[in-house]
Amino acid sequence: MAHILITGAGGYIGSVLTGAALAAGHRITAIDRFFFGESALRNLSASERLRILRNDIRDLAPADFEGVDAVFDLAALSNDPSGDLDPTLTEAVNHKGRVHVATCAKEAGVKRYILSSSCSVYGYGDIAELTEEMSAKPLTTYAKSNLLAEQDTGSLASANFCWSAIRNATCWRMRASDCGKLCSLKQRRCVSRPDCPIPRLSGWASRAISFRPLRRRCYGKAAASNNRQRSLRRDPASLP
Repeated sequence: MAHILITGAGGYIGSVLTGAALAAGHRITAIDRFFFGESALRNLSASERLRILRNDIRDLAPADFEGVDAVFDLAALSNDPSGDLDPTLTEAVNHKGRVHVATCAKEAGVKRYILSSSCSVYGYGDIAELTEEMSAKPLTTYAKSNLLAEQDTGSLASANFCWSAIRNATCWRMRASDCGKLCSLKQRRCVSRPDCPIPRLSGWASRAISFRPLRRRCYGKAAASNNRQRSLRRDPASLP
């Protein structure tokens, strides 16, 4: 059993990841501002292996990371339109805030740090299918902050601090009423059936983003925390 600290634990992805990590048998410290309340973690709050802290990542200290084995850093102002509403705040949280988290974690002796980045760092790709080998061409404040966070947290990697970054595509939280399949945005059609309720997007994002099952991705991340450390630093990986 590992002790995992998750920032942004009350968010859309973080709340599911917290549940997945608990289900995998880990002990969790869940950190969030909880602007929208703690209802996302209500069903998990009874667990003796869950500790919930209401705090801003910019105000964390190394003491908050004592005894932690791994950090999943998810806290951020989410998505491109929101990021452009206040570029200064987006930079302060999504870039500098995450560097602060990684720095505190390393100082406290945490062995593994995983940054939740975004496929938006690729911008408008020259081809339909983008891979990690493609050059990053961020277009928005949100995308640029993610890329800077990757670069600056990655520079902290050392023999005792294993760093990884995951470039997430857009997640889709499935419900029983949904078809449970994926909508291919770059093709603007559902791959399962024409009446699939998953929303379509258009514009520049349609070339770079596709919806992915949220729960399956989070269980994969939780399982990854059990993997043995194989390298000091791993290049950013896109999660399709």
